[in-house]
Amino acid sequence: MHPPPHAEKESPRSDVATLPGWMPWLVAVLSLGILGATILVARVAVRDGVRAQIIARDGEILHAVALMPDTGDLASAEPGDSIRDPATQLTLMLRTSRLRGVLAARLFDTEGREIQSFPANVRPADLPPGDLPLLRTLRPVCRFHPAIPLEQVVWAGDPTPSPTSHPLPLLEVVIPLHDLHQGTLAGVGQFLIEGGSVEREFARLDASLNLQAALGFLVAGSLLGGVVGLGFRRLRKSHRLLEQRTADLLQANQELIQTAKTSAVGAVTSHLVHELKNPLAGVHNLMVACATDPRAVEASAGEWREAAAATRRMQSVIAEIVALLREDQDSVHYQLSLQDLGGLVMHRLREGAGTRGVALEAAVSGSRTLNNRTGNLAALILVNLGQNALQATSVGGRISLEIREVAHGIECDMKDDGTGVPADLAPRLFHPVASRHAGGSGLGLSICKQLANHLGATLELVESSPSGSTFRLTLPLSAL
Repeated sequence: MHPPPHAEKESPRSDVATLPGWMPWLVAVLSLGILGATILVARVAVRDGVRAQIIARDGEILHAVALMPDTGDLASAEPGDSIRDPATQLTLMLRTSRLRGVLAARLFDTEGREIQSFPANVRPADLPPGDLPLLRTLRPVCRFHPAIPLEQVVWAGDPTPSPTSHPLPLLEVVIPLHDLHQGTLAGVGQFLIEGGSVEREFARLDASLNLQAALGFLVAGSLLGGVVGLGFRRLRKSHRLLEQRTADLLQANQELIQTAKTSAVGAVTSHLVHELKNPLAGVHNLMVACATDPRAVEASAGEWREAAAATRRMQSVIAEIVALLREDQDSVHYQLSLQDLGGLVMHRLREGAGTRGVALEAAVSGSRTLNNRTGNLAALILVNLGQNALQATSVGGRISLEIREVAHGIECDMKDDGTGVPADLAPRLFHPVASRHAGGSGLGLSICKQLANHLGATLELVESSPSGSTFRLTLPLSAL
């Protein structure tokens, strides 16, 4: 059977993946990038935490110094009364402001309003409202300003000597003023302290953290790079092994396909021999008769017609088998409908059925298709079954072919109303046996079974009685 115009050859292709050479470098760069980002985030978090501790430390110290008892009037004052006196609070502020580095100080009441500031040229300012809730818990508030112009703290042009008019680092410490024996806020003191020492401590902290981060990145990066390199080395080794095994598998698959094709060719060749045996025997008998009796040439006109029909049949069988083998060898693929399969089988059986006076019927249902290789081999099986049915059916009998689509594939039933299969042949029905028909080889059903096995299909006798027999060929979905 010739393929339709749209049939094309399928070229083999390899699905073996190739690992890009830049993949290890990309993974290494991404891994180092993630490591560096993690270390950087950790460094920033540690730096901010330590800076906050440094600032808070200075605030705690200043808070403790401000509330430390002193000689004189402050030491002899009654607890709980003197600290609430603005004059006493001012005394505390003045004493504390003599500490090294204090540039200015402000005194506020419990509502955050400024009461007094010194030196006299300090600009007035209100306490930020957000500081009061924390100060009422008797905890100091500390802030570090990396660069703040001195004019924002004192009046510009003041005759008091100024270190510089350039921005200066300032440490702002706001402490609660309260009695040591009572936990009630009595006032608030704000100190603006020269922050050069804090800035230098921050610089030393940054340098230390940078060194630690660099060393950590170097060590961890080296370890990570070694792990990634080792991992990719093993991956490449596994990939080469996989490629080798894939190549071996492809080679084994090709050998298996070749073996399967050889098996199919053997079965098809057996079918060809089986199909040619009877016509050749008939032609041979005619030639022998003509050779022994020259008058038989004129007296055997009917036999000559039978011989001509036999030769046509042999030519048709040979042409179909050659076309089938050529399609299989050239890997030509196209689809056959169930109607095409039924029509092909009926066409092959029609001449023999007309000669023997047997009626043919075909019933096809379903929309599934099957590839040309499966369809052609299935047609060979069904035609062989049909020819056996013709030999078992008397004149006026009927042979029916039913092809239907089922859930698990396609079922093809060949039915006849002959005499059925003898009980003694049923157990070895699909094995080579002595033929019951003149000129037969006894190989027909054996070849059909071999072809069905090659397709992964099943061939079975599903019914046999004196009123006829039914053979069923079941094609699974995997064979379509």
